[in-house]
Amino acid sequence: MEGFHPGAQTPISSEWSDLRAALAPPGLWFAVLLAGNMLLGLRAFAARDERLCGIGVLIVCAVVAGEFLICTIGNAHYELERHLFTVDAACDVLVIADVVWMVDGLVRRRQSGRAPATARKAPLDAAGSIVRAKISAMSS
Repeated sequence: MEGFHPGAQTPISSEWSDLRAALAPPGLWFAVLLAGNMLLGLRAFAARDERLCGIGVLIVCAVVAGEFLICTIGNAHYELERHLFTVDAACDVLVIADVVWMVDGLVRRRQSGRAPATARKAPLDAAGSIVRAKISAMSS
């Protein structure tokens, strides 16, 4: 018999797959991603100016964990691909949120050394103080 067995993959250009397989089991990276985002979401929820972002990350983490539990514990053989697609899409949203969060943190850290204290205020806080000042001026 000539050739490879069914489902065989070529070893050419498989450096990324080999590295990923050698580092750790895939479930470990999934657990680290989910646990890390839950901790970051809780930390952001505790901060007053990032509360909404923290709630959003926690909701996406709940979607990922819920769909994954449906697939594994619920033994969802029926429409498994659709459930795993939702898990994959929500994990992509978490990774994108992490990258945005890191870039935002770097930009804020870079600006905090040069900008005056009033410029570092969050835009909604500045708008809220303007609205409060106008309301107090109207009431007096």
